[in-house]
Order: sequence, then structure tokens, then C-alpha cells
Amino acid sequence: MKQQFPHLMSPIKVRNLVIRDRMMSTTSIPHFIQGPEKHPNDHMILHLAKRAAGGAGVVTISHTYDSVGPFEFPDVGGDPPHFPEYDIWDPKCQNYITMFNDAVHYYGSRTCFDLALRYDFSYDVMADPEHGVKELTMKEIDWYIDLLKEQIDLCKPLGFDMISIHCAYQDTFMARFLSPATNRRTDELGGSFENRCKVPLHVLRELRAYAPKDLVFSACWSAEEPGDGYKLDEFKKFAKILDDEGLLDLMQVRAGFIDDSHPTGYSAPYPTLELAAELKKCGFKNMVIAPVGGFQDPFDMEKALEEGKADMFCAARMWIADPKWGEKIAEGRPEDITPCILCNRCHVIANNVPYLTMCSVNPEMGIQHVLRDATKPVTRRKYVAVVGGGPAGMRAACFLADRGHDVTLYEASDHLGGQLVAASTPDFKWPLKRYLNWLIAQTQKRKNIKILFNTPATPELIRDMGYDACIAAVGAAPAVPPIPGYDGSNVVTAIEALCEPEKVKGKTVVIGGGEVGVETAIHLGRTGHRTTILEMLPELAKEVMVPHIGTVILHNVETTPELDYFVEATVTKITDRGVAYTDKDGNEQFVEADTVVMAIGSKARQDEGMAYYGIVPETWVIGDCTKPGNIMFANRMAYAAANNI
Repeated sequence: MKQQFPHLMSPIKVRNLVIRDRMMSTTSIPHFIQGPEKHPNDHMILHLAKRAAGGAGVVTISHTYDSVGPFEFPDVGGDPPHFPEYDIWDPKCQNYITMFNDAVHYYGSRTCFDLALRYDFSYDVMADPEHGVKELTMKEIDWYIDLLKEQIDLCKPLGFDMISIHCAYQDTFMARFLSPATNRRTDELGGSFENRCKVPLHVLRELRAYAPKDLVFSACWSAEEPGDGYKLDEFKKFAKILDDEGLLDLMQVRAGFIDDSHPTGYSAPYPTLELAAELKKCGFKNMVIAPVGGFQDPFDMEKALEEGKADMFCAARMWIADPKWGEKIAEGRPEDITPCILCNRCHVIANNVPYLTMCSVNPEMGIQHVLRDATKPVTRRKYVAVVGGGPAGMRAACFLADRGHDVTLYEASDHLGGQLVAASTPDFKWPLKRYLNWLIAQTQKRKNIKILFNTPATPELIRDMGYDACIAAVGAAPAVPPIPGYDGSNVVTAIEALCEPEKVKGKTVVIGGGEVGVETAIHLGRTGHRTTILEMLPELAKEVMVPHIGTVILHNVETTPELDYFVEATVTKITDRGVAYTDKDGNEQFVEADTVVMAIGSKARQDEGMAYYGIVPETWVIGDCTKPGNIMFANRMAYAAANNI
């Protein structure tokens, strides 16, 4: 069979290492799979091995102790499980590391070890006496080098094919020496470009001379930096030195800020691709260029390779969203790839909740190690009714069909999607739109799913049809607040504001500053409406303050024209002229508005869902009709229900 993506699936030689395809799994350690063990536990090894089984040419593992004790990691915003600390000096841990290497090699992939760079906040490139920070000298730098050499000593015996060093985001000392924004020294290690290159070049020269000649060297670098940092032209000169001296075999190209390397709907899909393309113009003889950030569409990746913009691609979230990503590419099934919605809930699902390992679109994430025993085997083909064509209903129907059951999906409207239709309307919600389109296509392509549009189901109908099982996914309704004037002619729901824009006139007030309210307000502000958000809590969009997402949303609130907001605002009345509220000091305030948008949440249709119990042998109630949630919990409930029928 002719390969649909010949460039993407072709092997590449890096130094003397042959990598089977052009996809590399980066240091994306899933949060909270790892427990308190000081070695990669069985769950972690299984997860990373599945990336190899799913087509990753290279799989990376990180973070470890160095030889003198555990790291002192910076404050990572309530996200410490992102940094497991494996004690590679302990033979018991080495045994598990070897198992990781063996498992990945079993599937034909290569393994990469992310070297540990100690964070010691008593030293920096520049001294800061006020905070007790001393200036790094060559003595301390050579101490760092010795720590790295000790780790390299273990790489080959433990079975690693490649090492990687983190040098991006003005984070580690090598990056900070290169950047003019963090290196303003006046001695021979600062100032000019040549001086700022000295430390990173010295480190890499020492390590390259020390390491086995067949050990591949990789590093991630920001190709350019914002503000006072270096620009692309200067970095290209640095990269040329790395290539000419054979110091680096593979460069992971990253953006200047860490948020930009984790693209969302608010950013460009591939923020580092053109940076990689510019680096490729340098004509490197030995160094492979692999951009990082947002890559998941094999058509775009194939085109970039064909045009010479990159040699490989590094990805993280895609291996979580769809562990079979590479496998589906190799098999010519790109339409079946589960799209990552770029929500970053694989880092932390929400503020002020227990740490959980979950993915919005992959319900197996975090529980794959128990599924063999937890999944109920199919003993016979069953006829199953699914009531509701929203995300939970569609996903349940697909899971049921894949288990061999015959499914009838009842949808009261003339289209599938439920509340995802409104949620994916703003232009910056294109990842959600892509997911919605994929989910509809997956539902429609399965021959054992029959979709009945414009067919409101009832318990009596389901009972009379004689189904073996029923899954009720009837969703939720917009919550109705006890606010005087809520039923005025100038009041609409957030769903109406998004799906029926003709109902929104002039100035608007959005009541509710959660995720839905904030993103609706950004959309209205961008489409020409003077908009004000009124939120009762002390902060906006509290439930989505997750890494690389919360800061982006708040930045867009601040930079969207014609958008204001007030927190700790308690709405007291809605009139035909606007909204009255009490501010945090107890003062009465008023905001003029032609249209008032209600975005204060949803109310589960629990009674409607419960009505389906007892009418067929097996009944499951899932999705928003149990408790208003999100795609993540809808998928997890749909998966569980389908696997128990």
C-alpha cells in the first residue's frame, strides 16, 4: 500500500542513530500518573511504552536527581507532580529505567534521557545582592558540567540512545547566559554576542568530548526571545556554531515564552514552524531541526517536511490525546486521529481540585493500567438506545459501536453537537470546532449507529422499542437566576448570544465571569460590542486557571477592545437600560446595556435523565444531566457506561 505521508513516516539518521519516523515524544511527563516512588512506576512505563507502540520514533523520559540530592524546583504554580524526581543513582531505580528502555525499544522506538540541570537559586548569571543571589563563576559552571557528566556516564549502560538538555525560555543557566535580557555582565562572559555564547559552548564542548561518540545530543532552545532577548538572526549564528563543531545533533525549536510553545485557540496553530524554517535556511550539515508546539495534523506536517521547513516534529499533548496518533498516520487513517483541543487540563484539570491525571478527549488517560481488569467483556450483541446527540451521547454511541453493539441515537434537533455548537462558535475556539467536526464524523461513519434527527425520545418510546440498554445523555439547561428582570426582552443566554448573534444589540453586559462568560465576552468584544463582565467571585475564569491557558485567557480579556470587567460584583437588578450591582465595598453601581447575557452556569436535567431508569434491563445516565461539567467528564462517563454494557 502506498504511504499517504511518505516524508513523515520515512526514517532519518541523526549522527549514527536511525530513527524510524519523524515524530518525537518530548519531556511531557503526564501529571499524577507518577506516585511518590523515586523510580518510574509501572503506570508511567506503560504510558510511555504506548507512545512507542503508537508510532513515536523517539520517547523521552525526565526528570531525575543529580548525584548530590534532590532538585530544588521553582514554584510551579501548584503543579509539583510535573517534576517527578527519579533517583537514577539507586540500583533499584536503574532497574525500572532499564525496563522503560526495554519497553520502548521493543516497539522499535529510540529513547531519550533528559539531563537534570540543578536549580540553585543562590546563583544566577547576574548577582542580586538584595535577594542573596551570587554571580555564577566558571568554578560553579564546571561543577554543573561535572554533574552532567555523571549523568551521561549512566546513559549508555541504562540503554538510552539520546540525551536532551533544556535550554529554553531564559530558564536554565545555559539559556540565561545566551540571552542579553538576563546576561548583562561586563566581564568576558557577558555583553557581546561572542561573550554570551562562551558558557553554553563551553558546556556543550565539554560534554561532547566526554560522551560516547555514538550518543546523540539533543537540546531545546528558544529560537528568538521577546523584549530585550536575542533575535532570530543572532540565534542563527549561534546555531551555526553548534552545527559546525558537531556539538548538537538535534535541536528542538521552541518559542521565547513557555506559554507560546503550548499553543491554544488564541494563538497560531504552529508558533515555531516558521522559526524552524528560518533555521533550516542556514544549511546545517549535521544538525536536525525539530520544532515543538501544536503539531497534530499529518497533512500540515507532511507539507512542512516536503517544503524543507523542518526535519522532524516534537510533540507532547498529542501522545496524551491519542496514544495511537502515529499508528493512525502510518495506516493512512488521519480522519480517525482524536484531535487535542489544547485545553492543557492534562497539566491540572482545574484550580482547587485534587490532582488527577485526565485528558479531555482521551478517557483512558490515567486509568489505562486498570482497564484490562475493569472493562466488562462483551458477551453478546445488544441493541442500545442513546438519548441525546451532544458530546456525551455521541461519544457513548461510538464506544458502544466499537464494542459491537447496535446503537440508535435519538436527537431532538436537526443536528448533532449539543452545547458544543455554541461553545465552538468564537474564532479562537477553533480547536473545539475541530473536535466537534471530528466527533460528528466519527459518529456518522459507524455503520452500526442509526441517527434519528428531529426525534425527541421519551421513556415510553424507549421502553416500547424493546432495547437491551439505554444511555440517557439529555444534557443541561441554562440556569435561571433569581434576579429581578431576568425575563426581560433584552436578556439572552450565552448560547443564544453565540448561536443567534442577531439577538445581541449594542452595548452588552455578561453576568457571570466563569469560562463561558469570559469567552463569550471576548467574542462579543471582538465582534464590535462594548461589553462588561460582572463576576461575583474575586477572579475571572477561576476554573480554567491551568498552566499556559489561564494567563492567555486573562491576557485576552485585558487586550480585547471594548471589554471591561468587575469582580466581587453582586447583581441586584436587570432593567431595560442595563444592570444594577453591588460592588465589593457595598456600593450600588449601574452599567448601561442594550443586551444582557446570562452566563451563570447550567442546571442538570436530572429528572429527565432519571425517568429512563427501570424501563430497560440496563440504564446509564451520563453527561451534563448528572451534573454540569465539561468535555473531559462527559467523555469519561460515556466511556465507562459503554464499557459496562
